[in-house]
Amino acid sequence: MSNVNRFTYMRYNKVGRTTQLDEETTWFKRNEEGSPRKMIYANECPSELKAFEACMEETGGNLAACSQSNAALEACGGEAFKQINAMEQPYDYKKGLSK
Repeated sequence: MSNVNRFTYMRYNKVGRTTQLDEETTWFKRNEEGSPRKMIYANECPSELKAFEACMEETGGNLAACSQSNAALEACGGEAFKQINAMEQPYDYKKGLSK
């Protein structure tokens, strides 16, 4: 076996050859309207989401000023995301979790 890093590979681009990581990060929308994460928050943690959004509007988007409402939202959402990730069937964004 060679001493080549198994996570890198060579690819050609417009400039020439370059080394890139094989395991790239895929970015998904997190908190934009219509994002899956926001829909789950709206279904499972509606009061926490409304409080967080109101705080963000009041402070002009200052996340540090909304740390308490953000922590409450993340705590509620964390439990919901654990349940959703453990589900055998895909999550239904219209119905939410059966409570």
